[in-house]
Parts: sequence; structure tokens; C-alpha cells
Amino acid sequence: MIRVKIEPEAGRILITGHAEKEKAGREIVCAAVSMASDVLRCGCAMLGGNQADDGETVRAEGRGEKWRAVLTACSASLKRLAEAHPEHVEVMILGGHAD
Repeated sequence: MIRVKIEPEAGRILITGHAEKEKAGREIVCAAVSMASDVLRCGCAMLGGNQADDGETVRAEGRGEKWRAVLTACSASLKRLAEAHPEHVEVMILGGHAD
């Protein structure tokens, strides 16, 4: 199970886990989450935020309107993925709204 924790007010997101839906190399759910997390990390780096990826967990945190736009767009994408694959992706919004 992939778990996504979003703290919109803090400008923070944490992504952990693996979908384990298909065999390695054919895992489209994990690939979709990886793509969204890559956008988050790139946006975070471009906007001077803090980000880390140790291969198991992706963390990103930033401030400002541009970061909020990146976080909101990626959050919406991840929520749609969770709606399509609820047995493999869980999104939790903590302490606020992620439009």
C-alpha cells in the first residue's frame, strides 16, 4: 500500500510504500505515484524548499504561493489515483484542505 500524507497548511507531503499490484517493471500504479513525486521533488528544488528521497520515502516541504500550487496539483493527481486504485493508494489530508 502506498500512503500519502499531505499537510497543506504546513506545505508538507510524505509518500511511503509500494502498491504491489503487479510484477516488478509492470507496476503502473507505482509508476504514476513516482511521476507525481518526481514533479513534487523538482518543484520543491526549483522553489528552494526541502526535499528528500531515500528510495522508500519521499518528503517535500516548501513555502509560498508557487509551492502551494505545485502541492495542490500533485495532491489532486494523487487523490484521483487513490480513487481509481483504493486498494493500493491511500491519501490522508492532515490539518487543512488540499484542493
